[in-house]
Amino acid sequence: MLNAGPLIAFGMATSILPLWLYVSLRLLDNLRSMRFIIANLVMMAVCLFAHPRIAFTWLLFIVPFIVVKLSLKYILGMLGVCAAGAVALFAYMTTHYQSSRYFNPSSWFHTFVPTRTLPASIGVLVTDNIAGPAGILVAMVAIGAVGIVIIAPWYLRHATKSVNNSVRRESVAIGILVIAVSTVYVCSAAVTGWFANIVTAVWYRGETRPITMLPLLFIILFSYTLSVLWYGATIERLAWRQVVCGIAVFMICSICLVGQVANPLRTDLRNTLIDNTSLHNDNPHEQMTTQKYRVLADVAQRVDTDDVVIADPLNGSMYGTAAFGTDMLYPIYNPKAEKNGAIFGQVERAFASGDPQQVEQTVCPISQQGEEYFLDMGQQAPSLQMFTFKEQYDPFHDEQIINSYVDKGVLQPVQDYSHLAPRGEQWKLYRFSCR
Repeated sequence: MLNAGPLIAFGMATSILPLWLYVSLRLLDNLRSMRFIIANLVMMAVCLFAHPRIAFTWLLFIVPFIVVKLSLKYILGMLGVCAAGAVALFAYMTTHYQSSRYFNPSSWFHTFVPTRTLPASIGVLVTDNIAGPAGILVAMVAIGAVGIVIIAPWYLRHATKSVNNSVRRESVAIGILVIAVSTVYVCSAAVTGWFANIVTAVWYRGETRPITMLPLLFIILFSYTLSVLWYGATIERLAWRQVVCGIAVFMICSICLVGQVANPLRTDLRNTLIDNTSLHNDNPHEQMTTQKYRVLADVAQRVDTDDVVIADPLNGSMYGTAAFGTDMLYPIYNPKAEKNGAIFGQVERAFASGDPQQVEQTVCPISQQGEEYFLDMGQQAPSLQMFTFKEQYDPFHDEQIINSYVDKGVLQPVQDYSHLAPRGEQWKLYRFSCR
C-alpha cells in the first residue's frame, strides 16, 4: 500500500481501523475468546499492511479502555509492550534518520508552521470539520454528548451494580479518549513547542493524519451516548427519558444526513483537489502544469533508462517517475540514512558545498551504466510547502549555486526550457561532466 502513496495508504488503514477497534474492545470484555483473539490478529495484520503507523492511532484509542477495564497485571504488561515498541522505534529512527536534535524536542520539526489558529482548530474539533448549520448542529450534539458521558453514572444510578460500574469505567475511558484526541489534533494544527512536537511526532507533526481521528471519535462518542440514553429509557420507563432518547436519535441521524448533502468544506476540498490535479493551473509554480508536463515528457525522451536525473522533487519533477518512468533519484521527502536516502544526503551536501570536485566524486558513481543529469525546473510548488523536510532541497533550485557549477564546467547545458518557464525563470536540463 505504501507504494501507492503514504497518504492513500494511511487513508486505507484509517478506513479499516474501526473494525480493528471493535474486535479489540470485544476482546477486552472477554480476554479468553479465541474468536476475538484471531479476529484481532487478522485485523491488526490488515491495518499494519496498509500503513504501519496506524498502530499509533489504534493505541491512542484503545489504551484508555485498557486502563479502566483490565487488571493491573495486564496494564503493566501493555506498558511493557509499549516501552519495548518505543525503544525499537527510537533505535529505528536514530539509525535511519540521522540528527543531533533527538534529545532536544523543541528543535524537532523546526520548519513546521501552524495551519490554523487555536480558536479555528477548536472549531474544527467540535464540528468534525463540517461547516455551516450542519457544523453548528454537530457542535451542539457533541457538547451534549460529552455532558451525557459525564453524568452517565448518575443517569443509570438505578441500574444493577455491575452495569453502573461498567458505565462508570467506560465514561472515564471515553473522557480520557476525548481529551487525548483533542490534544493531539489541536497540537498538530495550532501549537508549537516541545510538548506539541512530542505529542504529534508519530503522525508527522501536521494535522493531515490527526484530523482523520475526529470522525472516529464522534462515532464512539455518539454511539456511547445513544446506548446510555436508550438503556436509561428502558430501565425506567419515564416519558421524559424516552423523549430525550428520541431527540438524541433524531439529531444524530440529522447530522449524518445533513453532513452528506450540505457541507461547504467538502465542496471546497473537492475544488482544491481538482485544481491540484489539473494540468491547466493558474499558478505556473504549482506542482504540475501543462508546461511542466511538457518539460518532463521531453526529459524522458532525452535520457536513457540507465540515466539518473537529480532535481528538487517539490517543484513537480518527482512526477517524471510516475508519468514517464524517468529515474528521478529523489521523489522522497524524508532524509533517510539508507539506500537512495543516504545517496541523497550525500549529494545534497555536496551540491550545497559549491565544491566541483566534491560534487563529481559524489554524483558520478550513482549510475553505474548511465549518466547523471540535473533538472532545474524552478521553485517549489506552493501546495507542497507543508512538507517538513522541504528545506533539504533548497540547493537544487538555488540559481547562484547552479550558475556557479555551469561556469566551472560541472554542469553542461543539454536543453533550455525557458520558453515554457514563468517570466524571469530559467528552466534547463544539464548533464554532469562525469565522463
